[in-house]
Amino acid sequence: QLSLLEDAGFGGVLLYVDPCDLPKTTDLTDKAFMVSLNSGGDPSTPGYTSIDGSYRQNRLNLTTLLVQPISAMLAKKLISLPEDTVQRDRCIPLQLPATGKKMISLNIQSVTTYKTVSNVIGYLKGSIFPDRYIIVGSHHNGLNTYGGQEWASSTAIITAFIQALMLKVKRGWRPDRTIVFCSWGGTSFGNIGSYEWAEDLKRVLQRNVVAYVSLHNPVRGNSTLHPVASPSLQQLAAESQSFNCVEKPRCLGSNVSSVQIQGDSDYFINYLGVPVTQFSYEDVKTSE
Repeated sequence: QLSLLEDAGFGGVLLYVDPCDLPKTTDLTDKAFMVSLNSGGDPSTPGYTSIDGSYRQNRLNLTTLLVQPISAMLAKKLISLPEDTVQRDRCIPLQLPATGKKMISLNIQSVTTYKTVSNVIGYLKGSIFPDRYIIVGSHHNGLNTYGGQEWASSTAIITAFIQALMLKVKRGWRPDRTIVFCSWGGTSFGNIGSYEWAEDLKRVLQRNVVAYVSLHNPVRGNSTLHPVASPSLQQLAAESQSFNCVEKPRCLGSNVSSVQIQGDSDYFINYLGVPVTQFSYEDVKTSE
């Protein structure tokens, strides 16, 4: 959206999350959120890994736009909406009033700095094909922002998953292929941790990775398991869904899409050609 606005000649953008796009159980109208203008990885090292000694390009401004995220409550004040725009039974998206214009002065004073991003990587060696990898990816974050619940559920799920597997390992079980557990850093700034790690190991990953299982935001509700998968993993996603979905009339069909999977699977899909699947629990009415 930002790149389209930039091409159209706009000078500034105020970004907010419309209350109608959120689950009814979530009230974030007074919260601002973070947005990254970075399309992926360290923007100062495009196409190659960002490690000590790497050449860094001087790219202070990723866009000519003045961009400022705001809360929905502030957006409502700026466009002078009446208080009854959100009703009990239905939600009306925020829109400019039919009459009147608003003049907003926008002054952004961002300062670009370099910080260290860390990934946490572990593995469980396979017994039959140890040189074939299944990557299970989540992300961690130190930001106290809108995405807090997202990364917390991601971290909680992969931690519980590893604990469950370790119980089987202690009883002598081993997977056929090696499972690589990845907790990515810098996701909120443009999937920096996953991009740079994969760029560093690009040749090995292209040759050896079988699939990427994304735990980017696994808990968005509590009613329906919603899988998204690359075409080659569609059957796996459909089978797991039919196994886990209890209320059959409310079960969704498997959604086959790789481009629209969010988070750190982006580099693996679009640059390495790795099949990806993502599982998330969602409320039926708010399914993406």
